[in-house]
Order: sequence, then structure tokens, then C-alpha cells
Amino acid sequence: MQEHIDGTGLVAAIGYTINGFLARYPELREPLGSRLNDHGRAVLADVATQCLLDSRGKYGGHSTSEWTTDGRRLDEVIRDVPVARTVADEQRIGRRVPAIPVMVTGARHDDFIPYGQTVGLVRDWCAQGGTAVLNTNELPAVNQGSGNNHLAPSAVDYPVGLGFIRDRLAGIPVRDACNV
Repeated sequence: MQEHIDGTGLVAAIGYTINGFLARYPELREPLGSRLNDHGRAVLADVATQCLLDSRGKYGGHSTSEWTTDGRRLDEVIRDVPVARTVADEQRIGRRVPAIPVMVTGARHDDFIPYGQTVGLVRDWCAQGGTAVLNTNELPAVNQGSGNNHLAPSAVDYPVGLGFIRDRLAGIPVRDACNV
């Protein structure tokens, strides 16, 4: 699931995901809900009303193992609940191919989203006939684990993404598609 962000400043995104799963798939409420402790249920209720900055300030650096009845991380728990595993697998980005060209930016030193995962997404879409372009950000690692290496590339690469969109709107063909 999202094990790479468990214990980081972005851990609340796992709570956002679980809340989305529980809202969309009521059949998950009992098998997954029964594995959450009181603290875990409180965290999910809390993050449902928060923006990322609030959630990061309150829960950043904590592990989802604090949310479960047996002290295991949520990605481990989900693997043991067949319906949850199926839902997580169905929701995995890359399963469905975008109908339009897509640029995916990955930072080689991203401290939240592993670069290999980003490359894999572009490969998955291209293998299924999609048009995807990988833009690699090469900023050096700074204060690894802080989120700087996830956020800074977003700002730096904004003009690259904007140029990609402008070219598509202008009818310019995609260059370097499936460049992984």
C-alpha cells in the first residue's frame, strides 16, 4: 500500500486513503475497523477533517503501528485481510491507463515517494499502450526525511509540467514518450 510513507511526515495520507476505502467500500468496515484500536479510530476521524499541514504537524513521524490492535503497521494488516488487499490492489495507480498523454515527475532523492516506484508507473502505463513521459528531478538530497526532497522538486519542475500541458493544448505531439 503506502508503506514507504509510514513513519514519515506524510503518514496521514495513509489515514486519508483508509478513510476513502471505508467510505467507498462498506464491506471493509468490520474486517479493517476491528483491527484498529481506539487511537487508530480517533486518528482516522481527526484526519478526515484536516488538511495535510495540520495532519503533518499532529501525526507526522508516527507509525500506523500505533493505530492497530496488534501493533503491526497498516500495510501488514491489509495484506492479511483479503477484501482489503483486493481493494488496495484495485486502487493501485497504474492499473488503468490514462486516456491522454501524461507526464510523471520523479525526484531521484524523493524522501516520500521512491524514485523506482515513479519509474515503474511510467513503465506500467507504457506497457499497456499509454503515452507517458518521465521527468526526472536531480536536485541533491537535503535533510533527508524532512519532505524537502519531495516538495522542492514540485516547485522546481512546475515550469516543465506547465510546458507539457501547453504543448498538449497546442496540439504538439509528445516527445520522449515512454522514455524509461
